[in-house]
Amino acid sequence: LGLCVFARQPRSRRGSGQIFVRSRAVLQALAMAAWRLETAAVSWSKSVQLLGPEAHMALGEGAEVLPLALVMCAVMFVVQIVSLPLYEILLPGFLQRVKDTAKQKQVKAVVHKPEAVVTQDALNDVRVRTVSFTFSLVVCYGAVRIALFPPEVVAESRWVSSPPSIFYCTLAVAYFIWDLPVTLYYQYGFAFLMHAVLCLLTFLVGLRPYSQMAAIKFLLFELSTPLLNLRCLMLAGGLTNNTAFSICNTLFAVTFLIVRIFFGLPMSWQFASNVAADLLSSDSERVKQQPILVPIAWFLMFVVVALCSLNIFWALSIVRSGLRRRKVE
Repeated sequence: LGLCVFARQPRSRRGSGQIFVRSRAVLQALAMAAWRLETAAVSWSKSVQLLGPEAHMALGEGAEVLPLALVMCAVMFVVQIVSLPLYEILLPGFLQRVKDTAKQKQVKAVVHKPEAVVTQDALNDVRVRTVSFTFSLVVCYGAVRIALFPPEVVAESRWVSSPPSIFYCTLAVAYFIWDLPVTLYYQYGFAFLMHAVLCLLTFLVGLRPYSQMAAIKFLLFELSTPLLNLRCLMLAGGLTNNTAFSICNTLFAVTFLIVRIFFGLPMSWQFASNVAADLLSSDSERVKQQPILVPIAWFLMFVVVALCSLNIFWALSIVRSGLRRRKVE
């Protein structure tokens, strides 16, 4: 985020040193390379016709990028499979720490499980967290970049789309397609299952396109997710008695509260109120555009309320956890 803000600032505000000029040039070159990759991927997907006209009527442009979503989803399953061998190469000893930590937790557990089951569950969670961590890094970069450098709006913003926004909405759809069976299989709970279902449907709607720029703004909520997954990986490896974990723990809580509560709730309210005002108007733009968008708009309002409730629930859990830890200390 800091690098993207830095790249946007005029040169006069940053000084005239060569390091600033070169850094800005590198960042702009990376952004241009990413934009070309995103555009090429979306163009390729639209050239592959997997579904018939009926699917296009139901999903809009979402039917055109389905091949790209399936490829992305397959890549996530591959990352999940190869993550443990990569840890053995890049971080030797980390997986053994994960197994040892899982065994230590089992000693204190109320319900005892076989040692092999406990260690396998811990390794499976490392796989899942690695995929989530990778996805969150990529999607945060895209959401921040589009927020700082939005596409030129040539039409009413609810119907606007661009190759980068299509790419990252498709990436989100692919992630939540992957997330659904993973959440069910590993039994992460009802809250995570509801989150996966609601987000999947939201980004599918964004690909029609409908309120696609709003969907990209909601991806900014993921700015807290890299820290969450890093925190979970450190917990899994028993790497908690150090300054790095304390910093990560604090940054996660602060980032979550900022992006999902202090920023997220007002943005969600603004979006929902604008949609409601238009739906209740006698001159509704949605009815003029496509009648099918009316139930979709009401559904989005329900999703916004549900996700806000879920974020408030998680925020309260984070605050309670912090207060308990402070009381113990």
